[in-house]
Amino acid sequence: MDIHKRQSINREDERARNRRIFAYFAPLILMGVLVSPYGNLADIAVSFMLKDRLHASATQVSLFRLIVTLPLLASALIGLARDHWNPLGRRDRGHILVFAGITAFVYVVMSAARLSYTGLVAGMFAANILLLFVTAATQGLLAQVGQDNRMSGRLAVVFNTVAYVPVVGGAFLGGVFAEHVSPGATFAILGGISLALALFGLWKPATVFDHAYDKPAAEAGRPWQDLRRLLGSRAVYAPILLPFLWNFAPAFTTPLQFHIVDALHAPDSVYGDYLALYFVGFIPFFLLYGWLLGRVSFRLLLWIGVAVGGPNLSILLFIHSPGELLAWAAPMGGLGAIAWCAMSDLAIRSCPKGLHGTLMLLVAAAGTLGFRFSDILGAALYDAAPKTGFELGVAISILTSLLCLPVILLVPREVMQVQEGVGPNDADPPGVKVTL
Repeated sequence: MDIHKRQSINREDERARNRRIFAYFAPLILMGVLVSPYGNLADIAVSFMLKDRLHASATQVSLFRLIVTLPLLASALIGLARDHWNPLGRRDRGHILVFAGITAFVYVVMSAARLSYTGLVAGMFAANILLLFVTAATQGLLAQVGQDNRMSGRLAVVFNTVAYVPVVGGAFLGGVFAEHVSPGATFAILGGISLALALFGLWKPATVFDHAYDKPAAEAGRPWQDLRRLLGSRAVYAPILLPFLWNFAPAFTTPLQFHIVDALHAPDSVYGDYLALYFVGFIPFFLLYGWLLGRVSFRLLLWIGVAVGGPNLSILLFIHSPGELLAWAAPMGGLGAIAWCAMSDLAIRSCPKGLHGTLMLLVAAAGTLGFRFSDILGAALYDAAPKTGFELGVAISILTSLLCLPVILLVPREVMQVQEGVGPNDADPPGVKVTL
């Protein structure tokens, strides 16, 4: 057999293996995002339960969202638990099986309970804690596989594309659920999806798991020593700061929800429709990012993505009707897509040895906390003066997004230079040989 034929066979074998990897992570990511308390399906449906059934103000809704998100402050500890704890002797699959199963029970209890502000806080707070273990397992395993196979960019594309399917569907369904589905039925559906996610933890495809935990890059040390090693790494700070600043958007969530209903005189479902179309706009550009990986340097993709996407919320200042809002939703989303996919790629390639779950959960937490803390600020500005408060929230959103540009300078050169699909598997993760 000549060398060209052998190379062709090897490339086809690699493509087939990659497809099997993608096929494992796709449903896992899909279900995890659908049942998340801060995913669009649950978040939009519950926010309208608060607004329409319990008559909560914008500030009360944003405060609820922040309280439910507070477990993210413990992300480092939960990430360390993923990296060091082996429940049921199944590692990541054990985390998924145990914690998604308990989440299903919590949602079923909520479906039978009387609707109240306290009950919603307690139930969604508990669900968030439990699902953080599932998130750490999912994203930690994804980062580990991404580093082992030099496919951080491709897995970032798969992760974001698949994750945005339930984001889009959840946005549409969240508005529909708010108008047509009872709270009890909503939580029963979330419980059913959580149970399916738990059962998914029983699957162990060889392509993903064979020797996955035997490699030096997967080995963790003692928890507190590993935490000090994490803090001492130059590579971890930009991946955490970037999503926090990018998502610090005081105009985007609760204020926009109230602005659409109060200023644009639209029904509740338009907010869900806008978010769905906004996130639909991301998906083609995620795929474009995957195509560009072998043609454009990662450094250039990150810089251009942030520079182009930073001002996208400024368009909201020129919208005066529900029709205009929906027409601009997808283009606004598309403007920010390259930057967000590049940030996910950066997080995967920056994970220290044995701490994949810890860094990935810290990155996810940073993005969500930026969203929620800015939502409190935006809601307070909106309650104080709806028109000017909303406009000020948009201005702050643009400023914090553009602050990502100087943060990119913190990324070590060796991390920037990792090439997709190039180079053998090393004992240490790519690009972090010295600092980690």
